Amino acid sequence: MPSEWGVVAPGEGRAMRKDMRGLLVMLFAAALALTIPGVARAAYVTNRQTTPGITTRTIWDTARVACYALPDGVNHLGYIHVEIAFKPVWADMDVYLLDAQGRQVGGVAGEQGYLGLGMGRESVDFRVDQISDQAMPDPYTMVGDAYYVLVVAFNETAKVRIGGYYPQIMLSLGNAVGDAGNYFLKTFAFPRDPAASLALRGPTYGTPYSFRPTSEGQASCRLEWPADVLKRSIVYDQVNEPQPANMGQYLYAGASWTPVFEDEGAWAPPPQDGWWGLLDGFEVRRDGPVPPREDLHYVPNLYAVASDATLGGSAPPKTGLLTRGFKATVSYPENLRITGVGRSGGYRSVRGTFALGGEYVSGARVTLERKAPTGWIDVKSTRTSTTGAWAVRFLVTETVRVRAKAVGDPSGGLAVEYSSIRTIKG
Repeated sequence: MPSEWGVVAPGEGRAMRKDMRGLLVMLFAAALALTIPGVARAAYVTNRQTTPGITTRTIWDTARVACYALPDGVNHLGYIHVEIAFKPVWADMDVYLLDAQGRQVGGVAGEQGYLGLGMGRESVDFRVDQISDQAMPDPYTMVGDAYYVLVVAFNETAKVRIGGYYPQIMLSLGNAVGDAGNYFLKTFAFPRDPAASLALRGPTYGTPYSFRPTSEGQASCRLEWPADVLKRSIVYDQVNEPQPANMGQYLYAGASWTPVFEDEGAWAPPPQDGWWGLLDGFEVRRDGPVPPREDLHYVPNLYAVASDATLGGSAPPKTGLLTRGFKATVSYPENLRITGVGRSGGYRSVRGTFALGGEYVSGARVTLERKAPTGWIDVKSTRTSTTGAWAVRFLVTETVRVRAKAVGDPSGGLAVEYSSIRTIKG
């Protein structure tokens, strides 16, 4: 491994898990607009309210992961050390060490990478205490066991280098896999060129993966793949081309990224109900862990597929830079909506809809408010049409933040309903 990586000895470094991710995001929020050439985004996003009061956001996007086999089989007892360095340093990367069937080694659940090396670096250390394949096809070769390094961009787009070392046997000094006298460490790096890097990408922080339910009710996140993003279609064929996979979807609340759910799928046979993916529901309520008007951060994650889809988990993982398309569907309660902003000279027309109890409300009073130094103040009021639609036209001379307000239904929800906040440029 190149010396500039500053490799640490096995076991060094203090673990920092997912609960620190919110802090990293806040520290570097001002820089999140940075993009890296060569990792183009391809997301298509729609927001619709097909059911009154429930907004459904559909996201067609791609993720790119890196999966590489260690150059030779591990044929001696000792430590495998994997280290990644990435830029920008505030990106959230996950690093895993997999066995020959694509399973995480050591019975570890969840990500294995640790942020103990400092910003922009993660590592995995695994103690090899047995060698399953000690076959020697010739006097100079012991096959050893296959291991794979998998790096996933959990959040953000980043350039990544992978490196480390693993135990090897020096057969000229003996073939006992536990003998310290024939032991040496072999280094590796991906890419091999020390000036090159791997371009990985995951879901971005913010729109469209951040959203804010504004009302009480049921919500859900659904992840399906593989998908053709350009055609916006699922290409899973459960009969002729099954796609066993390892995937996950996660939802966090607030600036501290409090977990709402963390659902990790695993190698599995073709589904029986005609679709492949994950579905998680949750409730938005005032006295619950996810109250209305709380910012939520959704993270769909795709890991790897088998090199032979028909063999599923008994096949080794597919290697290289892998791009996977997916469809993510997020549904959440939003009774009072701003659906669009029109412009005519210095005037803006803000339009939206209002629903209560699963039905659009006719004749309800909706007030548009703007943010002032002293708080929110009324701009203009109107009433909804028979279809629950409303619109307000007003003069804009400077950039303002606005929201809509209406009387709710305290018997089954909120006494006052608010829309999400929209920024209107002057």
